Amino acid sequence: MSSNDMRVANTICLTHLATNAYARAHHLTRREMLSFDDRYHLFRYVARRPDLFDALPESRMVQELDAYVGTLA
Repeated sequence: MSSNDMRVANTICLTHLATNAYARAHHLTRREMLSFDDRYHLFRYVARRPDLFDALPESRMVQELDAYVGTLA
């Protein structure tokens, strides 16, 4: 597996981890989370910042996403 492939796989994993942690923290169903993503683009936000999210525990991922959503609301 090339380093680029590994980076893509890591980004996908981080996006899944961060958005699932966010959904659990806010008691969102899968459908609610997808609707929320349509509005705030959380998946894209995480995917564009893999180096940031790679260094964070789940609780800080949720805080980072809360802060991001707060800038848009």
